Amino acid sequence: MKKEYVEGLLWRGLNEIIRHDAIKENDGIRMFRHWKADLPDFYENNHPKYLIYAHRLLINVAGATSPRLREQLIWNRTVNVEGGARKNIPKDLHCEHLNRQNKENCRDAGGQLTQATIDRHSQMLGVGKMIKKVYQEQVVESHIKFKRHNTPDTDADVRHLTKTLQPLHLFNFQAGRSFNGFENSKTSKGVTFPRKFKERLIRHTNKIADRRELTADD
Repeated sequence: MKKEYVEGLLWRGLNEIIRHDAIKENDGIRMFRHWKADLPDFYENNHPKYLIYAHRLLINVAGATSPRLREQLIWNRTVNVEGGARKNIPKDLHCEHLNRQNKENCRDAGGQLTQATIDRHSQMLGVGKMIKKVYQEQVVESHIKFKRHNTPDTDADVRHLTKTLQPLHLFNFQAGRSFNGFENSKTSKGVTFPRKFKERLIRHTNKIADRRELTADD
């Protein structure tokens, strides 16, 4: 059970790293490879809604929609607010940032919260933050020296953790090794019933094809 848990944790962790890397680079082609890899996971873990949405997205990119919309689906999936390489973030995360900023602006308005105030703050989303950044960098920091905090170096911690875990041989099967936790943990990298999985995808594809034919006839 320990081996199953460690393998599952490592598998999920590496997937999160490469997915986050693809988002930062706005690598649409890689993102859709990840969507393909998620299809069996959605089916095997009984997530029909996600399975339908993922299949519909992949079908559209594969040719079910116009070339213009296909390119938008591939390359228009992230937002780069600050500019520069490897600084893209998901669109849904950007929306969360805007919502939080709008709430903070509304709180600053105090008791003067009218519809006109809300409309004005919604139009200023992103602008006020950029003005503060420019003021901080070009006005305040030009007169006052600040100590900038660099990204912490975790290489030493990773080496220490690796050195500590290496003698345990976590990926080797050892008879008699027991572990009290994660009894139900299972590392799944495939589909139990691949034929049924294929039939499900074919049904979804046929539905989309039928809808397109009805639309074309109308």
